[in-house]
Amino acid sequence: MKQNWDIPAAISLYNIDRWGSGYFTINDKGRISILPTQDATKQIDIMEAVEESVLPKVLTVTVCVAVLFPVRGSLVDELTVP
Repeated sequence: MKQNWDIPAAISLYNIDRWGSGYFTINDKGRISILPTQDATKQIDIMEAVEESVLPKVLTVTVCVAVLFPVRGSLVDELTVP
């Protein structure tokens, strides 16, 4: 028997309301969010925070390597720097 899977089901299964003590929830995207003030209108999506902190560094390293070691048809040819 296949069960319906939605955000309330995930919150219940993983017991987020209990271990999160009101500081964690699952947002509309199905990701874990932090609620620093326990106010649902002031959520921080953990994945967005990680992406914002990590991706610029990865892109910077990639661009540096691509500039130092260019390969025809690589990122350097496709990259437009403002």
